[in-house]
Amino acid sequence: MKNVSKLVIVCLVTAAIMRAVEYANRMGPLWAENYYNSSFKAASPSNADDFVTLLRNGCYNLIESEGKFGTKPIAHYRTVFSWLTRDRSFSEFGYGEYALLLHFSFLYAQDRNDTQLMQLIKDKFDEGFKIGGGIIKRQDQIAYGNVAIDLYNKTGETFYKQFADRLFSRLDSLASVDGLILYREGTREQHVDAIGLVCPFLFYYARTFSNNRADELGNKMAEEYVRWGTDDVTGIPVQTYDIKNYVKMNHANWGRGISWYLMGIENMASSDSIVSNRITTLDHTLLANTSHLYNQYFSQGGCPDMSATIPVLLYLKKKNRIGIRRDKLTKLLSPYCDADGILRYSSPSIAYPHEGVSVTIKSLQSQAMLLYMIGSLCK
Repeated sequence: MKNVSKLVIVCLVTAAIMRAVEYANRMGPLWAENYYNSSFKAASPSNADDFVTLLRNGCYNLIESEGKFGTKPIAHYRTVFSWLTRDRSFSEFGYGEYALLLHFSFLYAQDRNDTQLMQLIKDKFDEGFKIGGGIIKRQDQIAYGNVAIDLYNKTGETFYKQFADRLFSRLDSLASVDGLILYREGTREQHVDAIGLVCPFLFYYARTFSNNRADELGNKMAEEYVRWGTDDVTGIPVQTYDIKNYVKMNHANWGRGISWYLMGIENMASSDSIVSNRITTLDHTLLANTSHLYNQYFSQGGCPDMSATIPVLLYLKKKNRIGIRRDKLTKLLSPYCDADGILRYSSPSIAYPHEGVSVTIKSLQSQAMLLYMIGSLCK
């Protein structure tokens, strides 16, 4: 009888421990999120120049340290177990946001003659592709072509032109197969991500090397998306459309998707009245938000999303649709930046559509876009 009682106690204790472990496994990321929120300390620059310095140092540190997806904090994961077993082998060179961090940081550094920052960007690119032998396999990585052209324009080294040439040749061959350069090869869907990651490279390559074919490919991609992938009342793009029957699919007001779209159409040249009218309509839709802060899903409210806000403001600024000054930008956006100069309050990948804006999530391209905008474009 005594042995049975001991066995019962052991079973009950074991069950209690297992329940506690499972509870901690599920709740750990939430506890971490609450901790990050409560401990967040916003930047408090005394003026716009201080804010630029803070953002510049933030970009520098991110370029140096943003090495692996595995460095994401525990709050990004659904369970403690998924955090412990995360893939630590995925390089920063496997996705486009790091490329855009390098590209827009370089544009700022070149404007300010920041040789230290430019050298870091060159070293990182060389580490990934010149020394490390990295290979471009997906459309997510095409943005590294922008960095290659930046470095070629600065150094004249043939390696960077050859890198950009290989990317263009790859895209040209894909267009010959599908008619369009699709985000995912072999499908019948076009994703808005492709417009933001591929078109800017094609336009930059065309402009730098006087390549009409690159310009033609970029314009076709962008024009097709404007025509078939946007709403005719607001001009807002959907996440995806079917290239065969033109049915619009998935999220119709995704803030980061709108940002990808704006990046891609910025340098498009079109004489098509439907296309130009649709873009004008979108500009009016964006300008109707007088707060200059945009959400993860437009018109749904909630905390402003920096991964949507910054690209929209940069687009409007470059088109001279807004005249926002550096001091106003500093006051508007510094509360979303931490004391170390890292822009926070962004949304996760669309792979997690129901997870909202978080203080733990960084947007690498928005970080550098903000630096470029406030440091080089605004007065």
